[in-house]
Amino acid sequence: IAVLEKVKPGEKIFFASYGSGAGSDAFILEATADIGSKRKGFRSFIQNKTYISYTTYLKYMGMI
Repeated sequence: IAVLEKVKPGEKIFFASYGSGAGSDAFILEATADIGSKRKGFRSFIQNKTYISYTTYLKYMGMI
């Protein structure tokens, strides 16, 4: 989120995931001129997060 709050139009961001060991994804995003109007929404994603237990994660993944 800190990167999204500081990025300027035309700059690129590299995102890579990690976690369950089943694979990984990587993305390269380029900020557009609209980035300034979108910044407020980024912080709300973090503030409104929901933590889940490992058991719930396994259920979501169809492992149990």
